[in-house]
Amino acid sequence: MSCPFCDIRDQKEPAFVILDEEHCMAILDNKPKTEGHILVIPKIHCEHFSELDEQSAVAMMQMASKITKKLKLSELTTDGFNLFLTEGKAGGQQVPHAHLHVIPRVLHDGIRLSCLKKSFYQRAKKNRGFDRFWSDYE
Repeated sequence: MSCPFCDIRDQKEPAFVILDEEHCMAILDNKPKTEGHILVIPKIHCEHFSELDEQSAVAMMQMASKITKKLKLSELTTDGFNLFLTEGKAGGQQVPHAHLHVIPRVLHDGIRLSCLKKSFYQRAKKNRGFDRFWSDYE
C-alpha cells in the first residue's frame, strides 16, 4: 500500500506545498480544521514521530516555528496556534506517516481539544512508574 505523504513528496499526488526543505516539507491540509491549517511532514517515510531520526524531528519543529512566524505576519487572522501530533491507533493517527499539524486559532473559534483529566494522569503516573522513566533523563 502506498503512503499518501510519500506520494506527495515524490510528486505522484498533488498538494499545495508551502515550504520544501532538505528534511521536511509543509503542505496545506486537505481537510483543514481552520483556515491556514498546515501539515509538516518528514521526507523520510517513518510511521511514528517517536521513531524519527533526531535531525528530521528537529527539522519538523524548526519548520513549524517558521510557519507560525509567517502566519502571524500574513493577512490571516490568528490569536494563537495548536501544534498537534498523533501517534498510533490509540493516539488517533490516521495516516501511517509521521506529521505535525500547525493549526491557526482565533479566540472563540469553536474548536475544542480534549486532554486527559489530571486525576487520570496522576493515576497513570503512579501505576506505570513514570517517575522512574523521567528520572533517567534528568
